[in-house]
Amino acid sequence: MRTLNEKKIIKLAKMGNQYAFSQLYVSHHNFVFNSISKISFDNFDKFIVEDICSMSFYKAFSKIQSFDENRASFSTWLIQIAINTLKDHIKSRAEKNKLKTINIDDTNYDFLVDDSVFIEEKMDREIIKVLFNQSLKKLSSEEQKVLDLYYNKEMTYLEITKEMGLSMDVVKVRIYRANSKFKNILSHKKINNYLN
Repeated sequence: MRTLNEKKIIKLAKMGNQYAFSQLYVSHHNFVFNSISKISFDNFDKFIVEDICSMSFYKAFSKIQSFDENRASFSTWLIQIAINTLKDHIKSRAEKNKLKTINIDDTNYDFLVDDSVFIEEKMDREIIKVLFNQSLKKLSSEEQKVLDLYYNKEMTYLEITKEMGLSMDVVKVRIYRANSKFKNILSHKKINNYLN
């Protein structure tokens, strides 16, 4: 089972084992790379995304001792580091590009041309979506389906009963239970505090 193997690999990585580090990198690279691309709305070319990805792994490995499997999964902990690294990159880019000088009729005008603030606002919404969807995967397929129908497709209880072939009481109970379980997962992931 992968989680057991990963626990052993993380334990070895905490002891400084380079092979364990490389295994974690191989296992999680695509996830981190794709998440950074998605969260940043593909505003950066693949070389910049790869730089951010590499820096994220460097930071993660340099503070692997602080990883606590009782507080979060390794992928959640890693993506949080990647999000913070991406935010740092955007802030740095904003500082570099904040003011541009143009010359019109021999007069210099300084003005804000960087779109980093806009990108960061969009990125914050996308981060929540990524963490939300990651949490949703922790539910059973039936729980995922009932929440998808209720929230994403905005179906009524009656429509869900017809769609799933269940009684009204069963649908209400499933939505209530799935909601409770999902809120617990979200609060454990602390989505509201992801910017820390």
